[in-house]
Amino acid sequence: MSGVLNRSMEDQNKWDVATEIAIRAGILQRCKNHPDTVLGTDDTDYTDAYKLGNHLISKGDPLVSIFKDDRHEMTNKVQEAIESAGMGYCPSCAKWASE
Repeated sequence: MSGVLNRSMEDQNKWDVATEIAIRAGILQRCKNHPDTVLGTDDTDYTDAYKLGNHLISKGDPLVSIFKDDRHEMTNKVQEAIESAGMGYCPSCAKWASE
């Protein structure tokens, strides 16, 4: 059972790193009021995020060490992170504005 738990934690860590790559590339952004909320942008070209991730792997950046030089897995996780982000508005901010 601990193998399943460890795998889930590893997947979450990869997801977090992929999200950070997309944020650094400017494709995703954090809400200014709720930093745990990640927002999508209108950018549908993920190339900059893929290039950044590959660059980080090439230079041995510790941020991407979880991918163990598996560039394909990294780009897949980046794509998943981008495509699952909310689009342009923070639900918490929207709720606060409507009250």
